[in-house]
Amino acid sequence: MPFSKALIKIVNLSELDIDLLYYMIGYITVDNTDDRGRFHAMWRRERTTKIGEPYTILIARGRGHYVGTLLAMEGLDKGARFGGLTFLEGNMEIISDGELAYGSTGTEDYFLSGWYFIKGVFNAPFHGLLIKDSENFKILAYRFHILDPIPFEKELIVRIHHGEFDEVLTDYSSTAYWYQLEPHYEFITKINPLDLL
Repeated sequence: MPFSKALIKIVNLSELDIDLLYYMIGYITVDNTDDRGRFHAMWRRERTTKIGEPYTILIARGRGHYVGTLLAMEGLDKGARFGGLTFLEGNMEIISDGELAYGSTGTEDYFLSGWYFIKGVFNAPFHGLLIKDSENFKILAYRFHILDPIPFEKELIVRIHHGEFDEVLTDYSSTAYWYQLEPHYEFITKINPLDLL
């Protein structure tokens, strides 16, 4: 991760005194980092998703690669079948330069699980389910594309459907993580159809 300067703080949050602390910080110096992507993160939320429209996690223009998603979901239709978790029928789509680079067969499949997260919470280095509240229809999951980054040269669109046909009202909030060369265009969350022509 390129940086021009850094500050690293170590804070002891325990009640125990620490007599010795070993650490090692590795870095290299280079004359120019203009050809290296900078780390970016963007949070957004739709308190109520729009019927017939997928939830947009990110639209980025420029050149870079996508490295992760944190997604919090809450089903708003408490009377729906399957305990109000039918928003999980929505597929994740990652579109790189106009082509589908990744498409899941359901929300939980993107997070490398299945069957409405039937096994419950879990965590692994690159994916996991932090919250599964079937009673209140809340899900919090993450996936990092460290081993499988998704490159883009001009534009990246990351979106997820809420239900099979975007028919399930859901409260979504997300954080997208990616590297991108500077300068980049202003981040947008809606697609203007004229921009696609």
